[in-house]
Amino acid sequence: MTRLQQDLDDLDRMVDGNAPKDKTRSHIRLISREVAALEADYARFAQDHANLHEVHSHLKKSQAIPSIEVISQTPQPRTETFL
Repeated sequence: MTRLQQDLDDLDRMVDGNAPKDKTRSHIRLISREVAALEADYARFAQDHANLHEVHSHLKKSQAIPSIEVISQTPQPRTETFL
């Protein structure tokens, strides 16, 4: 994400500096490719997450994995000391 932000900052400087139109359009195309790659990654991750959720639900129903219960919702203060 840092690279995308840097490219957007570069584009902003190009516009402020009256860069040639072709150079500006080229930079916009570069950013468009980066955004398309991020969108593809997101779609793949969303599908992977849905698949994992489905498998987890199936395993939980078949009792293949134990249920995890939350012991406490309130954080407990740490008592150990560090040197």
